[in-house]
Amino acid sequence: MKLPSLVLVIALAFSLTSFAEEVAAPPGAAAKDKEAPGEQIDMSEPPYWMFSYEEFHDLQQMQKDLYMEKLLPNLAKVPRLDPVSKKELEDAGEWFQSWNRIQRKVYEACQDKEMLVTCEELSDIRLEALDMLSNKKLENRKADEIEAKSKKPKKSK
Repeated sequence: MKLPSLVLVIALAFSLTSFAEEVAAPPGAAAKDKEAPGEQIDMSEPPYWMFSYEEFHDLQQMQKDLYMEKLLPNLAKVPRLDPVSKKELEDAGEWFQSWNRIQRKVYEACQDKEMLVTCEELSDIRLEALDMLSNKKLENRKADEIEAKSKKPKKSK
């Protein structure tokens, strides 16, 4: 076989392979591959609307309880997210794929400027949960101690 014939055979094999890959690709796969980099959402970069699965698992139980309690009613305001029940949210807290699905939908919705108020509320809930166990000034710790003592029932003598 001569060199030009060999090149022609290789080129034909390559084009057939490429065509087979295009035919075998699921519908819309090419559009997803061509998605502009600006349209991709990097949830590891600010703004942080919601805890990642790993961040959520690093929280103390009291932080998780507060976060879940306040997160649930606010998720109902996210239009791209199917309604989430308390049970589904608790299950998502144990299963990263479910959590990531909810987080992705929240971040996609937060790209819409009309959702800014709701997204800021979600972010505030996240910060509130983080602040629960953050370092406080001495005066604030003392005030918290006094408040906690005043709430305890006094023992009768």
